[in-house]
Amino acid sequence: MMRSSYILGLLFVSLFCSGCLPWRVTGSPGASGVVLDAKTYATIGGAQAVIYRSYAFTAADHSYFPTNARPPFVTTSKDGKFSIPRERKWSLYFPLAEQRAPTFSILMVKHDGYQPAIIYLSTLQRMTSNEAEQQNEQKQILLKPISQ
Repeated sequence: MMRSSYILGLLFVSLFCSGCLPWRVTGSPGASGVVLDAKTYATIGGAQAVIYRSYAFTAADHSYFPTNARPPFVTTSKDGKFSIPRERKWSLYFPLAEQRAPTFSILMVKHDGYQPAIIYLSTLQRMTSNEAEQQNEQKQILLKPISQ
């Protein structure tokens, strides 16, 4: 018992003195909202919403989408609503070093008969409390019908 307490204390002191601390960070942002028809503004139930990890904030190449999706894969409810929580992970935080690089993700919402909607997400933004309240409101995602 004494030995394990000693080892645990030594581990804590070595982490503290090295300037790094274990820290829980957002690995991939989450998203929530309501999916609507762009012409009629009717809710769309049964649409698929998936978040893909992205390593650059660019629209240039979406070919990696099928291999980079992260769970959960959700389907909108009858009233068009969905919610995907952010992905959290443990990392080492260095207080004296530069800030951690932001993470990017891409939200794709699709349904048969509509063009897919692609929305870029990032942990880059720092929000005030007022902006955070607005962020919690349901975002409207408009899907454009495919013209026949």
